Amino acid sequence: MEKSVNVPAAAVWNSTDNQWELGEKNAAGQPTGTWKYWHVDGHFAGTVEYGDGTSPYQIKRFHPDGTIAQEGLWCGGDLWTGTYRWTKSDHPTTEPFPVPAEYDSPFVWIAEFDYPGDGPWYNAQRYFNRERQPVNAEGVPLPARPATVSQRAHYAIEHGQHKWVMGTVNIRIAKYVGEYQEWDLNGALKVRRIYNEDGEIALEESYEYGSLWMSKAHSPGELLQTFYYISSQPPVAKSASLYRNGGQDVTTAYFNTAGNKLYSVRSERLMPLHERRYYNDALVYEGVQLDDKPKTLLSVKYFYPDGSILVDYTSNGDGTGVWRLYERSGAEMLSMEEKEEAFRSKRKRWAYLLPSLSDYEEDTLLPDWESVIENFKMEKRRQLTREKMAALVAPAHLSKELKKTDWENIDTAMGGGSRLPLAVKGLLSDDNDVASMSADIIWYEIEHQQSLYEATYKIAGIVAKMLPLYGDTPAIQQRMRSFLFEVFGQAYFDYPKKAYKATIKSLLPAAPLLLRWANDSDNDTARQAQYLLLHMGEAVPDTETLLLQEWNNTAHTAQRRQFAAFLLARYYLNSKQPAKLVSMFSEALQTETDKMLRLIMAIHLVLATKKQAQAAWLSELLQALTDPDAAHYDDFYALTPYTTGTDVSEYALMVLGHAKKAVLEDNIFVLINMLPESNSLKQVTLLQALFSVLFPDGVELNKFSPAQQQTLLAAATVIDQHPNFVNHMEVFSNFNIPYDTYELTQLAARPVARSRKKAE
Repeated sequence: MEKSVNVPAAAVWNSTDNQWELGEKNAAGQPTGTWKYWHVDGHFAGTVEYGDGTSPYQIKRFHPDGTIAQEGLWCGGDLWTGTYRWTKSDHPTTEPFPVPAEYDSPFVWIAEFDYPGDGPWYNAQRYFNRERQPVNAEGVPLPARPATVSQRAHYAIEHGQHKWVMGTVNIRIAKYVGEYQEWDLNGALKVRRIYNEDGEIALEESYEYGSLWMSKAHSPGELLQTFYYISSQPPVAKSASLYRNGGQDVTTAYFNTAGNKLYSVRSERLMPLHERRYYNDALVYEGVQLDDKPKTLLSVKYFYPDGSILVDYTSNGDGTGVWRLYERSGAEMLSMEEKEEAFRSKRKRWAYLLPSLSDYEEDTLLPDWESVIENFKMEKRRQLTREKMAALVAPAHLSKELKKTDWENIDTAMGGGSRLPLAVKGLLSDDNDVASMSADIIWYEIEHQQSLYEATYKIAGIVAKMLPLYGDTPAIQQRMRSFLFEVFGQAYFDYPKKAYKATIKSLLPAAPLLLRWANDSDNDTARQAQYLLLHMGEAVPDTETLLLQEWNNTAHTAQRRQFAAFLLARYYLNSKQPAKLVSMFSEALQTETDKMLRLIMAIHLVLATKKQAQAAWLSELLQALTDPDAAHYDDFYALTPYTTGTDVSEYALMVLGHAKKAVLEDNIFVLINMLPESNSLKQVTLLQALFSVLFPDGVELNKFSPAQQQTLLAAATVIDQHPNFVNHMEVFSNFNIPYDTYELTQLAARPVARSRKKAE
């Protein structure tokens, strides 16, 4: 090796460490005193202070420009003690820095790792910028450290989530060992783990709201996963699942709040096509398939707890078979045909008479054999119902309507339009079981996740036309009315307009019938009829008179009057008569004492006048928004479908959005304080309201008002509460506000601007 002129002649080349070294050794051959080292290129690389040869040894490493690169105490080999520090250089260097190059940040200048000295590991890490201000490994300044977070913990951002992390890293394997913990930015413990000496997780605990809610204990070949009652202190197990044989053998025990075992369920798959189920360690099911092809040979049996046969299956060898249910004595109780043997074999669904594994809960106390008996009877009843449904013959007037539509090609939710004609026949049959099964089929095809389809309007139109023709069967008429009420109440049913108007036209002949029902003494009957009449609007002029009478009839229940008032207001808004609404409701509001009626009138007065809304009307909405009692009006949910399941404060907030923004500005701190305490969906509404008032053009890089600061901090809390919640993310994106806890807290830390009123 050629020696640089900067390296002393006495220095010796160390091929293992790839450097020149110079120092003395004692009689035992141990280094003593100060040893010096030079890089292969000739620059002075560092020193080690061996003293009398007793560790620890002070070590220093230098950059080529002579500035310090590393310093700490070395115990020999891969053992260290105390704080070891790395410092970057302004110039090219051969010295490493303990952050992967792809994550290295120019805002990180110094790194410190703490070594306890009892093994090849460190248990704390810290980073600093040039000014010695603490940052994390990516150069992000540290937030305030909550009192509950250990000083050893470091601030990390992983997959957009901000947290405090504490653990011990074994440098030999570059993995955590021993105890590991994570806290959120508020200092709440979220995760605790115990790693074994190989860096594998032995125990993992997850926490919510300060309580243990789930743990996973790993041992060779086994995993025990336990869920806990979230509010129990000390923790009480709700269920515990033991996974063995690669998850093919799972036993789950369920417990009550006192920690007493209720029952256990075991699912065992011996081979891909051989499955067993146990209840309290007693075999209740065994199924064996030779393959998953049609006409397979198989054995399927269900058992009583004493081992006697509960249910068995006999294949006919042609893709069909027979199920038989037995009494404990062995006598046959029921039998039913199986026509889908190939389907069950392919989908491995021979255990379908048992509860699904996901259906078991801590309060499920019905033993499996009793569930099998109930499910067998229920399946037998469904089979008979399908047979009755298949035999239905539609009356001429219904058959004529059904033939007008191409059901094979109609747009539906799940592509099963061909099943709909039979389902409509069933819906209008006099058999309740057939009608119920038919309704399930219809809803499966006409609605999915609030989306509606061509079939939705076709089916509703046919049922509407049939409504007045079944006067001799009141039960069927009632079923049709309830069905139409539910369909018309779907969100966005009035779009597309052409399909909606066609459906309304089909309903018009039933107007006299609906008007009669709208006066019925039964509140549900009247409510449904009134709602359907509203959709027909001015085409049925008597609707206005009816709703006026209903609203003013003090003999009616409060809910019935409230619903009528709500519909009357919508009647005026839909028919573009806002002046009539304002005149009538503004006068009535002055004397009305019912809180909900006052709120209903105020809501629609604001909707009718918007930015010209009077302060007294706005006051009614603000009271509903801020008054804890008013915000939980149970009666408000009774106004569904118009209120779409929102609570009164959410609805009031949406209505206030149509009024002057100054109203929200004057009450902004009330809304901000509500944000972290609300549920995730209500937070969507609050975020939209707050952002629209305070950040209509997104976040600008200037001084913020106190309200803006508090909103940013509250929004950061929302992200921590519900990470990666799509509904929240969309609101942040729409207003160009960063969906990142750290960025929001940093923005909120900017200087406070003078209030707008003072500035003016």
